[in-house]
Amino acid sequence: MLIASAKDLIVLYLGLELMALSTYILVGITREHPTSNEAAIKYFLLGGFSSAFLLYGTSMVYGLTGTTQIPAIASYIAEAGFRETRCSCSR
Repeated sequence: MLIASAKDLIVLYLGLELMALSTYILVGITREHPTSNEAAIKYFLLGGFSSAFLLYGTSMVYGLTGTTQIPAIASYIAEAGFRETRCSCSR
């Protein structure tokens, strides 16, 4: 619900992290199984790295547009005239 209603990149990030936190717990809930513990650690590390990349991308978007609000970012991109580039290579 938090992710679906997000109008800001920070709220979107918080929703993703809350969702990921619950899945980390669900993966590692059975302490007596060593595979469960290993999976939880691997999932936590992967989530940490992906979270860092997402925050880096968010900081790049903020640096370009000056805002983290998704509608304002969309209007900035529309006003700046960013277009899809097509490959001009010959086939």
